[in-house]
Amino acid sequence: MVTSAALLMTLVNVASAMCGEEAAPVFENTFGWEWAIQPNKLDHDRPLDGDAFMAEDVMVMLDVRRDGALRAVVVKASGHAQAGRGIEYQPIALDAVRKAFAFDFYKSYGNAALAVGTFQLPAETLAFDKLTHVGLEKLTPDGRKRIAEKAQREAKKAGVEFLPFPEIDQAFDFALTTIDGKKIKSSDYRGKVLFIDCWATWCRPCMDKMPDLKELYTQWHDKGLEIVGVTFDQSREEAEAAIKKLDLRWPQVQIPSDEKPRDLWHDCNGIKSIPRLFLIDREGILRADLSPYELKERVDAMMSAPAPSDTSRP
Repeated sequence: MVTSAALLMTLVNVASAMCGEEAAPVFENTFGWEWAIQPNKLDHDRPLDGDAFMAEDVMVMLDVRRDGALRAVVVKASGHAQAGRGIEYQPIALDAVRKAFAFDFYKSYGNAALAVGTFQLPAETLAFDKLTHVGLEKLTPDGRKRIAEKAQREAKKAGVEFLPFPEIDQAFDFALTTIDGKKIKSSDYRGKVLFIDCWATWCRPCMDKMPDLKELYTQWHDKGLEIVGVTFDQSREEAEAAIKKLDLRWPQVQIPSDEKPRDLWHDCNGIKSIPRLFLIDREGILRADLSPYELKERVDAMMSAPAPSDTSRP
């Protein structure tokens, strides 16, 4: 059987030569990130067309688009990263004074063996003839937690409410305001099983699982299942219209719609892609970070388990 790592090595073997010499490890990282591939010096004396460099089981291929943008294609083993859970990557360009520029994410695709992400650095952001090095940063779960801890301090000062950073088997404490202005907090749900559904009207998997979620709510609500929805819609009107149309009968919270507090909210918990579904037990402990296909099995199992005699927690 050909492994994903072997496939990557094959791609490297048929790619162009490396992008010049490997730089010494003297380049600063974006806070919370670390180098997966140290910045490599580009050779401007020859055309850049599919040049490749790699480390471990991830590879970056570079070329210049007709509009002058630098394109980076990041190839890795499928399953090596789940946005917000595993390892994430971002290409970084540096200019002559070592100012760093992160590439913009463009699109992703893949199969059972490989996952491919395409990134672009527009010429107006940094012209190709002005950049000197390109490297690849990675964000690990530990790095994501460091970012979250810093963001949470800033959010508290700014008065931005947020969901906590999700850690399995740890308390999941929050205080939020619903779309209709009601205050809710995690302690309100002690003794209940709580399911938090991060969704948006523009997210098809989010909307596809709503009938199953409603069915579970109908089946288990009288026996102690509660749900809190967290909508990523920037338009409150669109979210409220969907809530009414779908007859969602549980509290709904909207994350900030303005750019800066919205980015801060995402950094506080690392939740940057949806659907995300969190299952919290009667003691307020996060027990599962689910995919939609796991929803019914995990909720049924938790609701069928005997409730503890003492649900108090310091």
